[in-house]
Amino acid sequence: MKFERIKALLWREWRITRKAYRNSILIFFLIVGFFWLIRLSMSVGNLAPVFADSPLLNEFNGMIYYTAAALGAIIAFTPVSDITCLQADINANWLRYSFALPITPEIRATEIYICKLIKIAAAFALSVLNGLITANITGTPFTGDMMWFFTAAAAACVLYDMLLQILCTKARTIKGLGRAQGKLLGTLTGIIMIYCFYKMTWTDSVSKPQPMNELIASLRNAFISHEYIIIPASLILLISCLLTGWYMTVRNYRMFGDAAEQDAAEKAARFPLKRKKEGEPS
Repeated sequence: MKFERIKALLWREWRITRKAYRNSILIFFLIVGFFWLIRLSMSVGNLAPVFADSPLLNEFNGMIYYTAAALGAIIAFTPVSDITCLQADINANWLRYSFALPITPEIRATEIYICKLIKIAAAFALSVLNGLITANITGTPFTGDMMWFFTAAAAACVLYDMLLQILCTKARTIKGLGRAQGKLLGTLTGIIMIYCFYKMTWTDSVSKPQPMNELIASLRNAFISHEYIIIPASLILLISCLLTGWYMTVRNYRMFGDAAEQDAAEKAARFPLKRKKEGEPS
């Protein structure tokens, strides 16, 4: 019976979010396809006469390969944090109604995270496919560090999704949902700004501008040199964020209640004398 309920909830969520998910996949192929077309044009198209025997071709190969892989991974993992279904439920008032149904918070949270795991697996597969095709087009070897880069990207996305899930499942209105997203984005923006300010103000060494290919190569070397930290940290972060997000989702749904009813109860607790004066039972 639990499996049937989870299956029904999965099908329902897919029916609500399928359009947004298809749009994300379309954007993914448009972005990475743009990089593929640039490289093909440099080989056999309009840009071939310019880059045919130029040493710049090797530089552009690396730049296109890593840029397409990074952007492709980011776009592919974006649907994991999609809250279209929650927005639709709040808009239609289905969320409140659903708590009268025989659906436990555990079943509800399990369905949400099964859907997220499916999206993570699909995004990882798309990222690897993009990496393989881009490597073949650019003549760049597809090495194992790219697999761990995709894993690290998945872990970062799941961390963001966990924080968003904790805040959004507390929301009872569209305004509350917007406030939850604003809090998270504002906090992350503030952290990034503080870090950038620190790097510009308190660092002794002033880095010289680097060509794009050198910058990408230095970032790749830094990633490879710290793989002994990045690999276990990514796996731990990925698993712990999924489990924590599931637990907090269950907890928030167990505490679910109508905001108006909660406000009325709080006002009654604050002003008991007023209720007695109006003749209401205490």
